[in-house]
Amino acid sequence: GKVVTADALHTVKATADHIHERGGVFVFPVKEAVLGADAQCTVDAAEEHHGGVPEDTAPTRGRVTCIAAVHCRYAPGPGSDSPISYPVPDSGVLTEVESADGWTADRGDEQSAGYLLQLEL
Repeated sequence: GKVVTADALHTVKATADHIHERGGVFVFPVKEAVLGADAQCTVDAAEEHHGGVPEDTAPTRGRVTCIAAVHCRYAPGPGSDSPISYPVPDSGVLTEVESADGWTADRGDEQSAGYLLQLEL
C-alpha cells in the first residue's frame, strides 16, 4: 500500500474513503480547534508535513506513552451550498487506542480526524 499525506483541505470523509478503498493509508492533520478548549491545552506541539520534511528539520525523539484516535463531526462551511464538509470546531472526541494504523472506524456521526500522541521526551 501507499501512505498518503494531505493538508486540511482534503480532510473530508470522501477523500479518506477513496484512499482506504484502494489500499492506501492516509495521514491528515488534526487542527487544535476540533479538540475543544480542554484538550487544546494539552497540545504542546503540532506537526503537518505537506510533501515531506525539510532536510534541516531536527527529529523529535521520544517514547510514545499514549495514542488517542480523534473523531469529530463534519459539516459544510457556514452559509455554504458546497457539498464539501469540514471538521466542526469543538466536536472532537478522543478515544485511547493501541496503535495508529491510519484507519479508525467512524463512531456514528463522528468521523476519524487523525491521532493525538503523547510522547515522553
